[in-house]
Amino acid sequence: MFLQDRRLEKDVDGALLNVLGESTGPKRWLVASLDKTIRLQLGL
Repeated sequence: MFLQDRRLEKDVDGALLNVLGESTGPKRWLVASLDKTIRLQLGL
């Protein structure tokens, strides 16, 4: 999965994971970057 141990099954829609396809290095990097950006914007 994209965030591996950092996410819970209930947090991600299974259909979305199917659309995204297999996890790759660039996809994991993009997810981590987006996660960091959102957390910074929300002050988390």
